Amino acid sequence: MIIKRHGYKTWAERVGFGRRWAVETAIDPFEALFGDYAAARAIQSAQREVGLRVELYNQLC
Repeated sequence: MIIKRHGYKTWAERVGFGRRWAVETAIDPFEALFGDYAAARAIQSAQREVGLRVELYNQLC
C-alpha cells in the first residue's frame, strides 16, 4: 500500500531496503576467514570470541 501511494524509492528509503547488501559485503570476507558461528555457548563468551576475531581481522587487513 505504501509503495503504491508514495512510490518504490520512498518506501525503500523509509524501511532501509538495500542496506543489507552493504552489510553482507562487509561481513562475507570475515565469515570466509573465521566461519559464520561462534564456538562459545554463553553470550558473554561468544561476544569475547567474536571481539577477538574482529581484532585479529583488523590486524590482517
